[in-house]
Amino acid sequence: MSFWKKILILIPVFIIFIDIIDYFFQNNEFIYIRSTILYLIFTLFIIKVNKIYIDNVYKYFLIFYFYILFDSLFNSTNLRITLTGNLSIFINTSFYLLSLNVFKTRKDLELFKFWLVSIPILFLINLIIFTGLGIGDTVYGAENAIRVGNLHHSRIYAGSLVVLISLIFIKYSNNKIRDLTLIGTLIIILVLSMRRTALLIIITGIAVYLISYRSVNVFKISLILIIFIISTYPLYKEPLNEIIEKRGTRIETSEEVIEEETRYLEVLAVTEKIFSFNDFKYSLFGTEFLNSFGTYSTEKIKLPNDRILHTDYAVILHGSGLIGLILYLIFLLQILLIIIHWIKIYGFKNDISIFYVMLYLSLVIVTISGSILNITFRTFYFIILGAINGYTKNQINRIKDGYSTNY
Repeated sequence: MSFWKKILILIPVFIIFIDIIDYFFQNNEFIYIRSTILYLIFTLFIIKVNKIYIDNVYKYFLIFYFYILFDSLFNSTNLRITLTGNLSIFINTSFYLLSLNVFKTRKDLELFKFWLVSIPILFLINLIIFTGLGIGDTVYGAENAIRVGNLHHSRIYAGSLVVLISLIFIKYSNNKIRDLTLIGTLIIILVLSMRRTALLIIITGIAVYLISYRSVNVFKISLILIIFIISTYPLYKEPLNEIIEKRGTRIETSEEVIEEETRYLEVLAVTEKIFSFNDFKYSLFGTEFLNSFGTYSTEKIKLPNDRILHTDYAVILHGSGLIGLILYLIFLLQILLIIIHWIKIYGFKNDISIFYVMLYLSLVIVTISGSILNITFRTFYFIILGAINGYTKNQINRIKDGYSTNY
């Protein structure tokens, strides 16, 4: 399995690298090549590995997936868009299965410390290329803001995930000062990108980390990051202030602003249409999965016909109806049940328990914001989730067999 461990560790690095270079190709050639490579890796694993364990998480994902696949065949007017999106959902989530079967021990999990160096460096290279050379548009059109090329919007959630990973896996680092400096730099880049979801993932994760861990090492790590971010503030003060100004009322949280938020309106519109049961078939099975242009406005809530649904809740509910939403919620519930089972055995203060909570909250956050087609984040996410579940399954089995764990 050593070969597959290396492959799975390198895949997120490969995905982000493609995000960076694809900006320079007008027809997204490398994005298609990337998807093909990911599909081939998954297929090769299925063919080459003799015994593949499938847990309830992946079983219920398959039930959800095949439902939306067949539902789409009857309820989509553009099968090219719908089926391409379906394949994307299948591939990025299916790397969970690979990781679940490959990673078993604490030593295996230590391999993820590679991301603490490689991913921040890629984000830094991206910043140098686009901001340093003045390529592309600035964030929110602010004159002195950074430029990020194609590594923007939901793609940068992967960077937030690395920050969460660093909080748990930094203890395995051979050069903690170097890695914390890189993580601090990554946090600054994410702040300057001013994506609310990306920042919320970090803030929520750090809050869980600080509340749960009460040790000298946690204090040291937090202090180093804070000192680094504060001491470098003069370097990014001007672009940060300008971005905040440009962001304007969009970062306010008043009731009026929330009501004007389009994602909020789309959720209201879809919920109203589905639960009205005016069209029973639509309420149960939905319509136009991943192809929702101009199909979800109501008499009260008029939304642009050229805007596609963004939030996962609205995408799934509108595209696959109540049946699809229930199946997806069952899939999410299976992940939660594994986390609860582990916490019952080892307690909440355990580092894997804490990481589980951070991971699950980040999935909830991006589900609300919209990430179901986000290959960059979701492939990354399901690789690490599969690895943690593979490790915890192995530990629980050792307990049942009467062996001591390597925890």
